[in-house]
Amino acid sequence: MALDELSPELQEVARAIIAHYQTLGFGPPEIDAEAWPGANCRTTLLFRRRGTVELVEVRSTLKLEPFFARFVSETVAGQRDVRLHVAVPHNDSAIVPVTTLDSARSLGLGILSVRGGAVLVQQPAVNCSQRFPMPGRRGLGRHRTAIEDAVTKYNEGRRLDALRDVTDAFEDAIDSLGRLGITRGKLACSAAEFATFDLEKRINQMAVNNFHGNPQTPLYDEPMRRDLLSFKGARNLGHHRRGRAENRRLNQQYAERMAMGIRLVGDLVAIQRQLAREP
Repeated sequence: MALDELSPELQEVARAIIAHYQTLGFGPPEIDAEAWPGANCRTTLLFRRRGTVELVEVRSTLKLEPFFARFVSETVAGQRDVRLHVAVPHNDSAIVPVTTLDSARSLGLGILSVRGGAVLVQQPAVNCSQRFPMPGRRGLGRHRTAIEDAVTKYNEGRRLDALRDVTDAFEDAIDSLGRLGITRGKLACSAAEFATFDLEKRINQMAVNNFHGNPQTPLYDEPMRRDLLSFKGARNLGHHRRGRAENRRLNQQYAERMAMGIRLVGDLVAIQRQLAREP
């Protein structure tokens, strides 16, 4: 929507947002512009700075109409390298329901409120290219809530915390499968011996056909063993200040490790369920 089509109150909000972004080093905004050719929604303000693109939709409330929610969802799904914000008058944002805030947070939207010409960042935006899709509700067993919470953290920008949570779920799934394998007589080691193994030894032991010369049934194949070993060090990914190119590579590693960890937890749960069904 063009600025002259906004109400006087929202024109004031837009002017405050423009001044705010100028202090951050962004150039003049593109007004009522397409973020990219063919975008299904024109954004009130579009700011660019050295490859960074920020979209700000000026609105009277934080209520997200279906067309705008769809635009946000498609932007996330397309992994667009942009940040999306909604800017509102402070007297509205201060009374917004918690459910609406949660909806905006789940979409990765930034929330900016304007009071007396000052811009308050109520919720920072997460770059759409760095968001992670919520996994399906089936297949993760009792780890589902932990995984969903980890994805929420990831999409709020807390990527290292999220990956550590996925790693915790992964290690717990390894432990649960090993203990069930012992109970079902598939593994030759005792529960006490298994408890003394480090993570690498647990992974290796569940893939071989003997323990100290005693025969046992492997719980998964060699390719899966290699995948499990590949993921086990994921919690050691660092999060120190780096250059832009290094940060891009690190963000890509976070996304790849998140996807791998969630997939492996699902695989481990599937093996555990199959083992539990055996007579």
